[in-house]
Amino acid sequence: MVNTSGDVGLAAADAAKLKIAIHARAVHERDGIFIPCALEPFGHMDKSTHDLIEAIADQLPKHRQYSFRLDMSRAISTALAKWRV
Repeated sequence: MVNTSGDVGLAAADAAKLKIAIHARAVHERDGIFIPCALEPFGHMDKSTHDLIEAIADQLPKHRQYSFRLDMSRAISTALAKWRV
């Protein structure tokens, strides 16, 4: 979660890049997959967050993937809305 600075989406994109620079190598060295998750408090989910949701959904049975995507996006949106209040 990063504060918006300037245009919507820039802070989240920068945070995702920084997370990759810090953590990706260590995760890949252990044969893991690193997908950052960066959000802005007023609801912007960086592409990295959508990529994370997709990567998790792809591991589920086909009949559960669509509902997982919706539920996860709603959960994130709800958490952001509660944080703003």
